[in-house]
Amino acid sequence: MRPRRIGVIGTANTHAYEFIGIINGWRDGVPLPERLSTGLPTGIMHEAFGTYLRDAARLWPESISFDDVTVTRLWPENAGEGELIAAACGVQIVDEPADATQDVDAVMVLTEDPHLHVPHSAYSLDARLPTFVDKPLARDIEQATAIATRAEASGTPWYSCSTLRFQPGIDALREALHVDHGGVRSLYIQCPLRAQLYGIHGVELFRTLVKDASVQNIHALSTELTEVVILELDGNRTVTLANNGLVDRMSYVAVIQTRMSDHLWKAQDFGLMNARFLRSFADFTRTGRAPVDVDECLASFTTSARILDELAANRRQTRSMA
Repeated sequence: MRPRRIGVIGTANTHAYEFIGIINGWRDGVPLPERLSTGLPTGIMHEAFGTYLRDAARLWPESISFDDVTVTRLWPENAGEGELIAAACGVQIVDEPADATQDVDAVMVLTEDPHLHVPHSAYSLDARLPTFVDKPLARDIEQATAIATRAEASGTPWYSCSTLRFQPGIDALREALHVDHGGVRSLYIQCPLRAQLYGIHGVELFRTLVKDASVQNIHALSTELTEVVILELDGNRTVTLANNGLVDRMSYVAVIQTRMSDHLWKAQDFGLMNARFLRSFADFTRTGRAPVDVDECLASFTTSARILDELAANRRQTRSMA
């Protein structure tokens, strides 16, 4: 049986380098990029990515194979990024986003600008190709709903999620919190950068760890470097999400208080986390069963959109008081 062929749309964030490199492999002698086309350093994500490629067997007992999938076509936003990935991973560079959906079995939409996810995902959804849309799913709830409606009309399986859902041990932690420790009472999650692009990570982590949560109220504070949001849940539970602006390296930390004990969680082994996510995507291309169902994708995005609205309102209020 031939490997499943994957088309990728977009390279403007680090994900195209990592995802294509892990699936196809990264040729010896081709350097990992030190900076994005924007000039920003790639940071610890690429360090972990390179470590996974070169030292996975030594560092992790979990063996993940991608012999049954390969990325064959790529549309890059930046020609230089496309040339580097083509040299390292052996993909064919195409001229238009639609071309990345030709002669493939599934598609990953990795465009960094969420406003473009509606037109870019339309090519694969209309072609009934299983589709992953990178986070954030869309610019607003209306666009997110448009993606879901288009997929439903064509009968195409799709999903969008944070790779934090695939951090090793997180499923076992969630079950232990509820079965052995009485359930989550309060949760503090620290994420890097701004909420516009990275807030969804904190939201999905909270929805992974807190069962049956309904957000009652949202309170937000935005400063030049930090954005802090408090979510009041049903059952007198609270979640605090903090995005700490520019950072020297990527890090995700959660402080969890249950009825019986306290816990500290932090994301580690980014390479293995991404590999587990990609293994799940590879399985999805064959089965059509998304690892995160559509209702959960939309619920996470809706919460994120409400958070961004509250942060924007806080900024307007702060300016009016100045």
